[in-house]
Amino acid sequence: MTCLFAIIYHRITMEYRSRNKIIISILQAAFNAISKNNTNDRWVKQTDIIHKTDLSTVYFEAYLSLLQKKELIEYNAQDQIFRITDKGMRFLQMNNQISKLFSQTN
Repeated sequence: MTCLFAIIYHRITMEYRSRNKIIISILQAAFNAISKNNTNDRWVKQTDIIHKTDLSTVYFEAYLSLLQKKELIEYNAQDQIFRITDKGMRFLQMNNQISKLFSQTN
């Protein structure tokens, strides 16, 4: 019942975000954790990503599965920590380039 409540609450209280925007926000949160720590330790806690992306745990876990299958994020289940992969960082860079291209006016 809790999962159903989380989904209903999310739909009522949150603006609609596309699948791509949610994926980008998860990857960006993982990337920002790297930048903030200024270390080679690229791991970030699940709760940090959930809070920064404003997703419920149910939604986050669904997207986590997808991101792992696409090899954009790695997950250490024992410690419940994540890190963005090199492929994930390239994906973010390409997305930023595309966003800039379409935001530029002629």
